[in-house]
Amino acid sequence: MRQFIVECSEPGWVIFLAEELENVFRHITFERAQEIGKSLAKLADELGPEVGKAWEGFRLEVPNDGGYPPSFGKREEAGEEPLKTLLKEADQRGMGKFELRSTLLLRFA
Repeated sequence: MRQFIVECSEPGWVIFLAEELENVFRHITFERAQEIGKSLAKLADELGPEVGKAWEGFRLEVPNDGGYPPSFGKREEAGEEPLKTLLKEADQRGMGKFELRSTLLLRFA
């Protein structure tokens, strides 16, 4: 099993499809990934200004190895709880299961 790791010197977040859906969406098109991003942005706005602000700045990232579905990344701090709220609501609405990971492998106190 391959493990998804993003290492970056900048603090930020990556949102990607959860493991159990990876095989279903492994070969999604760029256009479909753009649609998913727009749906997440619309949902974030619906959930209020705190969630909308947390989603602001996320961009579609397409891996160059072809092994993972596209992800959405943001290389700046954002509230973790509003992002979790967004992803939980996306799951409840049937948009898919998404996971949230920090881009920093080590956190500084």
